[in-house]
Amino acid sequence: MNGQPTIRVDYLAKLNEMVRPVADESLNAGPHYLKAIELYVPDKDFEAGTFDDKKGPGLMLTPERRLALNEWLNKNGPAIAELRLGTAKPYCWFEYSTGADTEWPTLLNVLLPHIHKLEYISLAICLRMQLAVEDGNWDAVAVDLKTAKTLGRHFMGCATLVEQLRGLRIDRKANEQLIHVLRRHYPSEETLKRLATSLAESFPSEYPIVNMDFEALMHLDVIQRLFTDNGSGDGHMIPGQLGNVMHVASGEKEEHSQTERLKFVAGSMIHSSRRRTLELFEQWKQRADQHRSSTPYQNYITGYSLEDWALPTLRLNLRNFLPGMLTPSVDKAVWISYIGRAHHDAAQTVVALLRYKAEHGQFPQTLDELVPQYLKVIPDDPFGPGPLTYKRQGDDFILYSWGLNFEDHGGQHNKETFRQKAESGDYVFWPPEPVKRPD
Repeated sequence: MNGQPTIRVDYLAKLNEMVRPVADESLNAGPHYLKAIELYVPDKDFEAGTFDDKKGPGLMLTPERRLALNEWLNKNGPAIAELRLGTAKPYCWFEYSTGADTEWPTLLNVLLPHIHKLEYISLAICLRMQLAVEDGNWDAVAVDLKTAKTLGRHFMGCATLVEQLRGLRIDRKANEQLIHVLRRHYPSEETLKRLATSLAESFPSEYPIVNMDFEALMHLDVIQRLFTDNGSGDGHMIPGQLGNVMHVASGEKEEHSQTERLKFVAGSMIHSSRRRTLELFEQWKQRADQHRSSTPYQNYITGYSLEDWALPTLRLNLRNFLPGMLTPSVDKAVWISYIGRAHHDAAQTVVALLRYKAEHGQFPQTLDELVPQYLKVIPDDPFGPGPLTYKRQGDDFILYSWGLNFEDHGGQHNKETFRQKAESGDYVFWPPEPVKRPD
């Protein structure tokens, strides 16, 4: 009941080995990003609701707000410049730690102090894109677009799922901002070529889909700290250690009550053995990798759902409550990745369509006419059976994804279609919803 685990592996060291490529430190963007955080000047007014999906990326600014925004951007000029130095590097990694004062140094305690402020700096870059367009400075827009999207890509290459999801969000907001400014301002053909180059260079290889490699290491670390060694009893959970895991996982600062401690003892006595728990984590990782290798539409057609296995096996099974508590929702993380890919592909397609019109005087009848001069390939819709849906409409066009209901509603705009609760509508990239004017 009061046994101590045998700690054989330093998984924090393994994590830092895993994320560092075979590259010189001079090629690492991480130090520049940390320096940018030090230089960042916050503004709660502009930061509020930064990544609220219900708010559009563009702003209709009053003269007073525009002046305030300019002042904030000027204050953050040094931070943005430092961040741009980072995005010029081919790699990005951070030295992960659990903090010097951590009593229970597990990967559950890994600190990620760089996330929030880098998001806010990316917001500043997106807002600066809008002001640059209004001033006619499209060269600055192309540079800032590549900077924001490269920051997002660097985050997508980080270890933890939290970092990867933040990177997806940063990239998506940059794409949305670009589409909104293109809707309101028509650039020259040469400018459109520059924007196409910025989009292509920000993701020189395939758009990444989230991975669970960090979570797999975290599971191994928790198991070695929570169970006795395998023996004739196959390894059992240590009640005293279970309280530590629950305390860290919940983020609570106060000590557990006597009633809660009794629950931990009872839970540890019915939990699956160490060997069985390890098997469950391995099964989850294999199924997660299988799930991420197919688009949401492919998984929908085949009926494959990781959650359908995880719910009865882990979430609702008291004997397996530890895996149920520590395994994230892979289904949701994967479709967020494919949403990001759809946004990236849509931004490239919109620019390609505008380039086509600048040269030919009208939009093409089909996306096939864009290949190979304006697009390398026609982008697939991860939520449909074919490419993103394109329709020419007079002197304009509509471009959309079917969304998470996996049905074509003819371009009926519903921003909720990238949420599981949506029952109808499509996610329309072009034309975007109008930006609301200030009160």
